[in-house]
Amino acid sequence: MLWPDDIMQDAQLLQLNDELLLLRAANLTAATNIGRWMTQLEQAEPELSQNLRDNIGAAERGILRNTARIESLERTLRVNALNEATTAKRWAETQRLTAESSDADTPLREVIERIQVSQRGGRLNAESGDE
Repeated sequence: MLWPDDIMQDAQLLQLNDELLLLRAANLTAATNIGRWMTQLEQAEPELSQNLRDNIGAAERGILRNTARIESLERTLRVNALNEATTAKRWAETQRLTAESSDADTPLREVIERIQVSQRGGRLNAESGDE
């Protein structure tokens, strides 16, 4: 289905928090409608009461679907926040360890220094003639 450009531009700006807000608003609207229909049901004639019961049932099913989606979105947002925090922590730890060990001599650092000071241009096989 092709969507108008203005709809697509607006959709690009939406985030999970926006969907969460809309689902909560939909649940509140459905709950309000159920309350209104229950009041009408008390005074409704038989043919109208079946329609009201159908509406109430559909609204209740919609609330259940929305609630499941709300829980899923909240879980996703928590996981995303946890991932961001973990990534930031790992980056900070890496920076700290790099700063602490920048002067430390390690076997890898020694090999790198030997390669850099050699007259081979950084190639390990320069004397064999292989290129």
